[in-house]
Amino acid sequence: MELLHGETLGARLEREPTLGPVTVLEVVRQVARALERAHAMGIVHRDLKPDNIFLSRGEDGATHVKVVDFGIAKLIGDLEVGHEVKARSGGDVSLLSTLIRTADMVGTPLYMSPEQTRPGLEVGAGADIWALGVVTFECLTGQLPFEGADLATVVDRVQRGAHPQATTLVPHLPPAFDVWFRVACARVPSERFTSASVAADELAAALGISAPAAPRASNPSFPEIEIPTSPSGGRIAIPMAPRTVVF
Repeated sequence: MELLHGETLGARLEREPTLGPVTVLEVVRQVARALERAHAMGIVHRDLKPDNIFLSRGEDGATHVKVVDFGIAKLIGDLEVGHEVKARSGGDVSLLSTLIRTADMVGTPLYMSPEQTRPGLEVGAGADIWALGVVTFECLTGQLPFEGADLATVVDRVQRGAHPQATTLVPHLPPAFDVWFRVACARVPSERFTSASVAADELAAALGISAPAAPRASNPSFPEIEIPTSPSGGRIAIPMAPRTVVF
């Protein structure tokens, strides 16, 4: 695994509960690129949250955003159910801010989509779009949209879509962000943004930031990774960009 120097977005939010729109958009753009690549390979993160977004400092001083802990199905066997970490709210220990596994759900409650909280429902790329929406809301307002004192309350609010308006919490945010968030965290997955890149582009428009996204790398000299596509051994080669996703 690549050795990273920097800190998680969660650690950054402990120091700075809210981040500026330009900073948030850059983080979202880079996270979206990582999610796009994962989704193209048939991988759904299912546990996207600030603690799984790493802000890595490059030699040039620029911040490269890395999405870590992909493939929860592969990692879940190595994690203990109910493993506790300190939550950012007052330093209290909370199971709501870390990964849980029950017979019915897998994920981190505060960032889980409605379909992740209901047994038997398919969990696809839309779950990562939902989590991206929650992370964006948290970065801009300093608060989580779906909170509660216990798991049952959080799940109920997630399933009902009950959340405060971002512009009520931070009046200087443009009203268009409230619309953006409603789409990103629509209760029905098919009503969310069709891809992470679309969500990032629409966020730029909602925040009134016209700076173009960083160009996608296409240098053929970059190394490739091979992904198995079937039990029979078929494989596809995917060129890796300079800002690679860390699995």
